[in-house]
Amino acid sequence: MKKILFSLMALVASMSMNAQVVKLMKGETVVATYRASQVDNVVFEEVPYVEIGGRKWATMNLGATTVAGSLSTCAGDYYQWGSVNTLYSSVSWSVTWKSGKESGFVDANKEYTANADLPAANDVVTQTLGDGWRMPTQADFEALHNACTSSSAPTTLSADPTTGGVYWLADNQSILPEYTGVAGILYVATADPSKRVFFPAAGSIDGTQFYGGSGFYWSSSVRTENTTNAKILFFRSSSVSPSNYESRCYGYTIRPVKD
Repeated sequence: MKKILFSLMALVASMSMNAQVVKLMKGETVVATYRASQVDNVVFEEVPYVEIGGRKWATMNLGATTVAGSLSTCAGDYYQWGSVNTLYSSVSWSVTWKSGKESGFVDANKEYTANADLPAANDVVTQTLGDGWRMPTQADFEALHNACTSSSAPTTLSADPTTGGVYWLADNQSILPEYTGVAGILYVATADPSKRVFFPAAGSIDGTQFYGGSGFYWSSSVRTENTTNAKILFFRSSSVSPSNYESRCYGYTIRPVKD
């Protein structure tokens, strides 16, 4: 598959119609390895994905530049549920807030206050990437999970998977070097074990604090039993749930999906 190296600055200057593509790919340069497209004589990278469970899952979080490697590059951006703007300028084990947003991800800062599933106008994936990309629904996460496993507990990775499942990868594992450097789960399709997608344990932001070690991924689905909560994919080394829920005010990561 042909690799094309290009300058992000040149890309921005030459493809205003497709600037939404850039927001997934921060940094000075990116390496195009998937489905190149041509706009105004500039080659740019479309969103790389893996199709599992009838959906196309982006291989990286929204705002990420790598699949794994380090939290600073693979976590991407953190959002309140329904927000199209992140409140921070950088995240590690502490949070650097944008000026005027030092109170962090709290109820008072919520942009979306309706008690219903997110519309496209409040779907940061749709607003950022367009072209059919969106936040996953609860049903999308369940379809991904069911296409790979029926277990609620990840299997600790001990070899390159040859069967479907959900596998917990430690941050220093060397079996699958393309996913090393940060802990997380690897979904492997039962129908075709070559199809796999990695979710880093990117942690969460509560108020002005960052908490690592687990994965919290927003869906666009409100929790109907209590609409102050929204549905999420949650996982840690001992458990995984595609239909968990948390308060809408927290800062969580997002994985784009497409039908």
